[in-house]
Amino acid sequence: MIKSFRRFTCHALFGALLLPGLAVAGNSYNAYVPNFTDNTVSIINTGTNTVTATVAVLGTFPEGVAVSPDGTKVLLTLRAGTSAGDIDDGVVEILDTATNAVIAQIPTLPGPVGVVVAPDNSKAYVVNNNFNATANLLQIDLTSYSITNSIAINSAGEGPFTLAISPDGTQLYVTSNAGPGGGPGLFQVVNLASSAVTTALTLGDDPSGTAVTPNGAQVYVTNSDDGTVSVISTATAAITATINVGNTPFGLAPSPGGSQMWVANTGDGTISVIDTATNTVVSTIQGIDNANSVGFTPDGVTAYVPNGGTGDGNSTVSVIDVASQALTDTITVGNSPIGLGNFVGTAPAAPPPPSIVSAVLPSARSVAVGDTATIFATILNATAAPLTNCQIGLGSSAPSGLTLAYQTTDPTTNAPTGEPNTPATIPANGAQTFVLSFTSEVAFDAPGLPLVYSCDGVAQALATTGVNTIDLLFSATPIPDIIALEATVSPGVLEVPFSLNESAAFAVATDNVGVDGTLTVSADTGGATLPLTISICQTNPTSGACLSDPAPTVTLDFTAGGTPTFSLFVTASADIPFNPGDSRIFVRFLDSSATSHGATSVAVETD
Repeated sequence: MIKSFRRFTCHALFGALLLPGLAVAGNSYNAYVPNFTDNTVSIINTGTNTVTATVAVLGTFPEGVAVSPDGTKVLLTLRAGTSAGDIDDGVVEILDTATNAVIAQIPTLPGPVGVVVAPDNSKAYVVNNNFNATANLLQIDLTSYSITNSIAINSAGEGPFTLAISPDGTQLYVTSNAGPGGGPGLFQVVNLASSAVTTALTLGDDPSGTAVTPNGAQVYVTNSDDGTVSVISTATAAITATINVGNTPFGLAPSPGGSQMWVANTGDGTISVIDTATNTVVSTIQGIDNANSVGFTPDGVTAYVPNGGTGDGNSTVSVIDVASQALTDTITVGNSPIGLGNFVGTAPAAPPPPSIVSAVLPSARSVAVGDTATIFATILNATAAPLTNCQIGLGSSAPSGLTLAYQTTDPTTNAPTGEPNTPATIPANGAQTFVLSFTSEVAFDAPGLPLVYSCDGVAQALATTGVNTIDLLFSATPIPDIIALEATVSPGVLEVPFSLNESAAFAVATDNVGVDGTLTVSADTGGATLPLTISICQTNPTSGACLSDPAPTVTLDFTAGGTPTFSLFVTASADIPFNPGDSRIFVRFLDSSATSHGATSVAVETD
């Protein structure tokens, strides 16, 4: 079996050599828009106004959002559903903005909505809109990802909904309501040093959004049922103005300089622009359907308005030029985008180039319980010094009962060298190849399973789906197992001639080392939204000619030992920069239940 993989090893190494491209910096700003009824987050590049990724959350009804001041994390509140499957409790989920991966889930009380991050990035605060007489204000430590304090702030009939934090990080401003039609709401000031409520004020009917000016002098709260905004002086702890705005004001945000407060009026699709010096509406921006929140780029040039109503709106985000207050673009995202909170942030500084990178081939195996699934892996040392104790293991997300053994190999023959499970030393700017063997006592399906690639003294290799992860399936019965290898002009990279309005093609060779089975060959771009059209045909393995017209998918009976080949044709409708970690085409071999029995991928860019 090992010799049958010989052709894959060199391509695994080529894949590893492409990985430094993962450090290529993107645009300076990103917007993270929760899609309330899709259970996803759309990530928008504000330079191109395109959705660069759509991330599935691990719960339901994402609504509150906060980008940390340093741009490294995005916190999302999910009203229901946790990783443990408890639909009665909510959860705060944290994304790493460098990888768009979920790095933590923190169970809360039912109904979390408002969330903010402290100015020093050390803590976050979340409120739970469940109307229970419980400690509904929670403090989260952003190092341990644990709840470190809870404060009881509810009053009879009021549920805390949103909050803001003072610029110096000493005060929280919490808005509570009794729900639509429930009457007046409550505004409370919480001293974080003493965990005590120091001020409580009565607001208008059904208050919703809360925002503080950058200088900390004023807090603004929308009263949705009243069509007004309350203005509270932080110096006097008193309401100093009540401003009439549009119909059903919901979310709001200050301009970065603090001279204006923009209010999203869901009921009439407008934005009320308030002058914070005079607390008067100085202009109204029309034609923003179902506007529910507002976010500004940190430079104050552009505003973004999710148009999801209050959970039942459309699927777009409006882009507004702040200087002219003109609508300049509309971006399609998921269903009912809401963005209640700070959802636009400065992208973190590009991380230093990784010290080790890795790749595997093939990137998918499907075998029966009791059999062994083998793949090849390469670890590349990108430093100028030797690295010791280099090894490969399973991560914390690995299914119970799964075991992994690794052994170094000779890259020219694929023959194992050394002893199993013995760490290797990799020379400076050198590489080491391995054979990995997986066994399991139980059946499971683990698509995109990350592995741990480590050497002493350096950070682990970053997980990149389709490059150094594996789609691993163990079945209770024998199943097809497709070993797939792509072939491109530039190893591992497909360049689409967008400037010429032409298509590009790449080939995929397969070998079914499992049993007979009918599978559908399909292609997608994973978690990224890329402007591509892809079609597939089965080919004559000798001439490469299509056996039928290209189509979005091909369904075929894969016989045991069969080696069918395929061509994929790709066109682009917009430019795609080189970003091999995120911009990839995945070719999958799926059964009737959409379970993968094989996969391969290529990086994609335009000319």
